[in-house]
Amino acid sequence: MNLRSKALLAMVMLLGCFLMATSRTSADIFDEDVVQNNLFDMTTLELSQRHTANGTKPIQLFNVFQLQPQGYDIAAIRIKKEGELDFQYRLKVVNATGSDALCNALETEILFDRTNVYEGTLKNLVADKNINADHQDDWIIFLKLNSNDVHLKNQRCDFQFVFKTWGSNADDQSGFWDEAVLTNTVITGTW
Repeated sequence: MNLRSKALLAMVMLLGCFLMATSRTSADIFDEDVVQNNLFDMTTLELSQRHTANGTKPIQLFNVFQLQPQGYDIAAIRIKKEGELDFQYRLKVVNATGSDALCNALETEILFDRTNVYEGTLKNLVADKNINADHQDDWIIFLKLNSNDVHLKNQRCDFQFVFKTWGSNADDQSGFWDEAVLTNTVITGTW
């Protein structure tokens, strides 16, 4: 090792020892602002759909095969407050695919607290609700086919029930909101 390399190594080692021995330098910048009586609080907003018999989280509500004219199926679902905030929510149907004729012909009746909340076509379903004081709402949903149109034989309709919380506008996708989705399938038989 030549003299120049030895001198450079000695300077680096000396600088290293100096930096390890020094706890601070005069180049530090420190600024502190104190705000009195300032509170910061965080909260949660969450809903879930639960099976009314056992409390599990279903992903599908209706799975109907061989539905006949004047036939119907009944399902129940519990909407439960899981977060801290109380909320309003909307139940609606989205993503109806398959046979347009069948999806348009399906009818639904929805009961909440033994009161009829909606009765009409499945595709037009929209129902708004505030979560109950006991933090759970039980819904009973009837799905019916009241038409015997021969064009509805052996058809399929897939759709989703969407429960979505909202603040000032039910269609908002910003701020606090949550969503629970249940898939559904209806297949008609022959008659």
